[in-house]
Amino acid sequence: KLLEENAAGERKSSGKLSASIIGWPLQWQILKAKGYPQPPKEEYVLRKFLRGRQIEEWVVGEIPGTGEKQKFAEYRGAIGYIDALADTQNWEFKNGIIPLEVKSTTNLKFKRILKEGADRSHKLQACFYALAEETDKFAVVYVSTDDLRVQTYIYETADFKEEVDGIIAKFD
Repeated sequence: KLLEENAAGERKSSGKLSASIIGWPLQWQILKAKGYPQPPKEEYVLRKFLRGRQIEEWVVGEIPGTGEKQKFAEYRGAIGYIDALADTQNWEFKNGIIPLEVKSTTNLKFKRILKEGADRSHKLQACFYALAEETDKFAVVYVSTDDLRVQTYIYETADFKEEVDGIIAKFD
């Protein structure tokens, strides 16, 4: 069923750089944007994506102040969808309304993230959304799919803006 749904729901490339692949190597970004065929997704991968969507829906519903979900974002001709915008007025650290990028992960990767912080590609993706929304900060929220532990990292947009702009410039 998942394989059939995936085949039926495949979208045609927009030809634009997508925020979700902003951390990929340039050649891969260009091939994907040009619509070159991607390897078919295995059933296992589709199940992991399904679980990720379930986790995202759950955690976004649990975060106080969460507003618009799956908001279209555009910045310098690149596009993406923000998992959620959250008003942080009731958070421990008040940062206004900021974009959240939710990532689900296994316990093993969650443990590594606790030690090392958010993955570079996830920070770049969330920074892209902050640039599109013109916010000073953004959040990357990790959820362990095994036991629903949550870890949130908040970063300064200015710390990653130059790198995001450079990636978009190279892609263009």
